Amino acid sequence: MEVPLYLTLLNLHNDSAVALKAIRYIISGGSDLSQQVVALLNDLNWRPQLVGATAIGLGAGSTDTIAALWQAIDSGSWTSPQLGAIAFLVDPDFQHNAKTRIEKGCPLNRERLEGLDWIERHVAAGPESFNSHSSKSLSALLALCHRLPESSEWLEPIQTRDDIHKIAIADQESGEIAIQWLDGFTKMREVT
Repeated sequence: MEVPLYLTLLNLHNDSAVALKAIRYIISGGSDLSQQVVALLNDLNWRPQLVGATAIGLGAGSTDTIAALWQAIDSGSWTSPQLGAIAFLVDPDFQHNAKTRIEKGCPLNRERLEGLDWIERHVAAGPESFNSHSSKSLSALLALCHRLPESSEWLEPIQTRDDIHKIAIADQESGEIAIQWLDGFTKMREVT
């Protein structure tokens, strides 16, 4: 049985090159795909969100797609570490946008997910609770901001706050996922 291409993007590996080439081929057609990428990111399901974010990382970025990327992160995407990695790469205001969220503890915009029954929510956004989604995003954004030397002066004091520490400690793995995915994507996009 063949693995769906979107699934190879979750934990980048050799098979992911096929997915990256397919997405690159689609976006190389010269058309403005902003509306389509925004639609992928506005989907509640992490699968289209991951494809849309990857398209942005491969060159289909715009002001609208970057705004939709942050909205997906704020809405509890199971792939928020991967989406955060793309935001790190493409958003010229990444540090500001990440800092704003980190200072607040990455609160989840629950509006869209609360309307789903638990099975739909599990399929679309993963098995995490609302609080776990906030921890996942916070952990990812903290790790990514540590890659920016200029963020150290504001990052250290925020991380020592009790409220932020309590949220971040609940999910340290997502920070590692964000960094590994960022590094893997950066390498793979250069060779595909």
